[in-house]
Amino acid sequence: MPDGDYYRRTPRQVWKSVHRMVLAGAPPEELAGPARRALAHTLRRGGGLPGLVEAADILDAVASGQKGMRRALADLQSLEQAVGWSTNATLAIEAARGVLAEVSFGAGVPGDAQLALAERACSALVDHHLLGLAQLNFVGQYFRNFSEARQWEEGCRIEFEPDIRRIAAVVARQPSAQKLRAPARRTPRRSTADLLHQPVPAG
Repeated sequence: MPDGDYYRRTPRQVWKSVHRMVLAGAPPEELAGPARRALAHTLRRGGGLPGLVEAADILDAVASGQKGMRRALADLQSLEQAVGWSTNATLAIEAARGVLAEVSFGAGVPGDAQLALAERACSALVDHHLLGLAQLNFVGQYFRNFSEARQWEEGCRIEFEPDIRRIAAVVARQPSAQKLRAPARRTPRRSTADLLHQPVPAG
C-alpha cells in the first residue's frame, strides 16, 4: 500500500512514476497495479467525476424520450460550464457526448448510464495520463517503432480493463470518489530494483 507521501503527490507526479516503470521495462501485467493506484489517486484528488450524475440523467431522459438529441447536447454544454473545467469533468462529459453520438447512429442508451459513463471516463483518464502518450513519448526510448507501441498499448488495455471496471463501479456509486481506494493487486509485485535492472530495448 502506498505511504503517506504518495497521497500528497499530484496525479501528474504519480503517473510520471508509471512512465518510469515503462522505460524500465515493466510489462503490462506489472504496470496494472501502479496504473490502478494512479487512477484511483487521480479520481480522488480530482473530486471524482464532476457532472457524472447529471450527465447520466440527461442520457436517461434521451432514452425515455423526454429529451431530443439537440436538447441533450445543449444540456451537456451547459453542464460542462456549470461544473467548471477539469480533466476529470471534461472526460466525464465527453463520455456522455460519445454515447449520444452512438445513439444518433442507432445504438441504445446503456441501461445503467451512470456506470457506463464512469467506465468510459475512467478508461479515458488512463488514456490521457498513460496510454495516449505511448506513441508520443515512448517511441525511440522504449519502443522501436509505432507498431510496437500499439501492441504494448493493446496489451495494457486488456490487462487494465478489470481494474478500470472495478474502480468505475465504485465511482458510479460515489461520484465524488472521496473514499476511493485502488483494488487489491491481482499479481505478485516485483521489486523496484528488479525492474530498474531490466535492460531497455535499444531504439
